[in-house]
Amino acid sequence: ASTGSFLEEQAVCLGINIKEEFATRALASTRPLDLGDRCTIFATNSLLKFQNAPLEDKLAGLAYSICYNYLNRVVGGKPIGDNISFQGAVAYNNAAVSAFETILGKKIYVPEYPHLTGPIGAAKIAMENGN
Repeated sequence: ASTGSFLEEQAVCLGINIKEEFATRALASTRPLDLGDRCTIFATNSLLKFQNAPLEDKLAGLAYSICYNYLNRVVGGKPIGDNISFQGAVAYNNAAVSAFETILGKKIYVPEYPHLTGPIGAAKIAMENGN
């Protein structure tokens, strides 16, 4: 939750547009920074250590950081299948999608409106339960 907001805040701090530049520049990285897999506060602090690193590597590092955080903190040691759907507005960021695909070695499906899949699913469950 809020990973999209985190990336947007970092884009502002780094002086770029989240929608027009972030993914394109992050995908141009040749050496993504290792910003850790912990919360966004720690990733932000880690980013400060790399002030002289290329912007592309900072952006790619941010994308990888949110992916590793999710995989290590939410997924944990649970198995991950082959049919993976990425939901939430952060799925619009191709750098995050690419980072997940690289880490997992699997193709990630992004629905046309990933920011709506969670609310639609919750509404469907509520309807099925008579709420």
